[in-house]
Amino acid sequence: MVVPTGDESAVWARAFPARLADDVAVVVAALSAASHGTSAHTIDSPRRPRGIVVDGEVVEIPARQYHGGMDAPDRARLTSTQLGVAACIHSRHHDGRERQAWLPSLLTFDEPCASPFIVQLLGEYVVEIVTEIESTLRSGSTAASTIERLVAFMEENAPFVARTRDRARSYWWKYHTYAYATFADYPAARALDLLAGRVLGVSSEKRRT
Repeated sequence: MVVPTGDESAVWARAFPARLADDVAVVVAALSAASHGTSAHTIDSPRRPRGIVVDGEVVEIPARQYHGGMDAPDRARLTSTQLGVAACIHSRHHDGRERQAWLPSLLTFDEPCASPFIVQLLGEYVVEIVTEIESTLRSGSTAASTIERLVAFMEENAPFVARTRDRARSYWWKYHTYAYATFADYPAARALDLLAGRVLGVSSEKRRT
């Protein structure tokens, strides 16, 4: 089911913390027109209670959006925060090439709300995207705050992270065993393992203190 274009502002507002509502509205207004708008389904499992926690707020993130790309003049009118919001929204684009084009902006968006969008991509099928995420997380130039935000998100959303790993394993098994002999070798698994290791480290430190 697709949400009518006129209702999209309210749908996307629920995907971000309330303090970003004005920025989200600006970005949604700039989305290119298309025959379809945004999926009413969320990235969380429909068989379980929906909702992902970001900064203490429950968010509901649409599974897909079906707009065209955002034109350069529209991008130029956005603030840095709005560009980050746009990167989050375009990470749900139906075209994997569009998702990948916005990935660098998503990975450098200095807000906790980017975390579920990044983690969700690790549970999807485009190997170029999961490879880029893993490579970025291991890069010496990756901001420590990026990893800290992802670790904090994973601590607070363990069921969602577990489902993401299950999805990643399914796509590895279906499409990528020829390139990666074991799931542990698959870039999405390596990225999730890297972050999970940091989560364990943070949890151990909290227990010691």
